[in-house]
Amino acid sequence: MPQNSVLLFLTERCNLSCRHCYVWAEPGSGPAMPLETFDLALNLCCQLGIEDVSLAGGEPTIHPKFGLMVREVAQRGLRARLITNGISLIRRDQLENTLRYLDMCWLSVYGPTEAVHQSVSRGQSLPLCELVETVGKFTRKGYMIGVSVLITPDSIDHIGDFLDVAESKGVRRVRLLPLQPDGRATVEMNYSWETWPGDLSALRRKLRSDRREQFEILTMNSPFAQEDWEVEGRASCLLNNRRLWSVVPDGDVFTCCFTAFEEEHRVGNVHEDDLADRLARWTLDSIPHAPCKGVTDEFWNLGANGRVRCPLTSVGLKGVDSIVGEIALPWEL
Repeated sequence: MPQNSVLLFLTERCNLSCRHCYVWAEPGSGPAMPLETFDLALNLCCQLGIEDVSLAGGEPTIHPKFGLMVREVAQRGLRARLITNGISLIRRDQLENTLRYLDMCWLSVYGPTEAVHQSVSRGQSLPLCELVETVGKFTRKGYMIGVSVLITPDSIDHIGDFLDVAESKGVRRVRLLPLQPDGRATVEMNYSWETWPGDLSALRRKLRSDRREQFEILTMNSPFAQEDWEVEGRASCLLNNRRLWSVVPDGDVFTCCFTAFEEEHRVGNVHEDDLADRLARWTLDSIPHAPCKGVTDEFWNLGANGRVRCPLTSVGLKGVDSIVGEIALPWEL
């Protein structure tokens, strides 16, 4: 069973303005989390017995106190995870100093080819080859680092070739994150979503048959019931067997990463003295609204059949059961 987690949105700003971003993060907009609020959020983790902390945004590494924050998570004895586009880390020689405090770091690429990668990031990201080589380099040094790869309908056929290159460069951990029909994707990417669930299922079957034993982690986010689970609506929500609290920069707490910043899903603020006690009593059925827009037909545009899973779950592509449930943060590729 996946462990309970807290997701900290350190900032709403990003140094990119990617075409797929559903939180609409971009340069020059949005607040950063004050250190006092950050400290209270870590206190909340300790009070709730939650040891897993994911640092997100926006782009978390552009927070002016990021270095201090990632060290503080580790010094509290908590497991720190990070997903980053790498821009503010790699070329400033900060990556190794950060990796020493992290239990896992995912570097983001926005497509399996340079053309797609740069198209999605509007030509602002680091070169694809530099990101892949960096992950391979630090993997060989023994750090827990991997690459998260956005899959789009026009790039799905290139995944096999990308994995061949990644494997040759020493990459051993890969997450495949299907594009979501939300946020900027709906207005800037003119894709047809009708065949997308079937296309992803076909890719999953192909990669499983390839085996690819050199990879320690090879997963695909599974929002479309790729294992053919007959589940509907709330029954498919990962919150049925775990807790994933999201804390935004002003300290407001939400029930899940997909509900962050939505007022109807706000459950409190870390500055409130009784918050930990209230969250400890929280159950999935104690809130009146569906806990996650990721389990609604409207979000995934699948019609009325209800066959949808929480997009935070992942399908292991090597036949390794323990990989299912790997924490995945699809908005922050």
